[in-house]
Amino acid sequence: MTHLIGLIKGATALAIFIAISWYVLARLRRPHVAPQESISGTLRRYEEAYRNGDLSLEEYKAIRATLATALKTSMDEETSSAVFLETGTSDSAEKRAKLLELLEAERR
Repeated sequence: MTHLIGLIKGATALAIFIAISWYVLARLRRPHVAPQESISGTLRRYEEAYRNGDLSLEEYKAIRATLATALKTSMDEETSSAVFLETGTSDSAEKRAKLLELLEAERR
């Protein structure tokens, strides 16, 4: 009987350890960037770095393309909501304008 109690305590301790480990790993893997605002802010910083000569044109274009894709993905997730499509706020209009600007710049 004492072996069974020891086995139950061990299994419980293992389950708790696994749960805590899962939680910690999930927190570490979570993106640290808030979607649109951070993407726009990041793009502005890279634009400034390019203008200052800290980035080459190729580096800037690659970064801009990556950020445009991230912003488009984020916008697609937002537009999947019917409420968003019907009520679009000024904030969402600003995000759409920024996306269009990025995509237009990408075509150049």
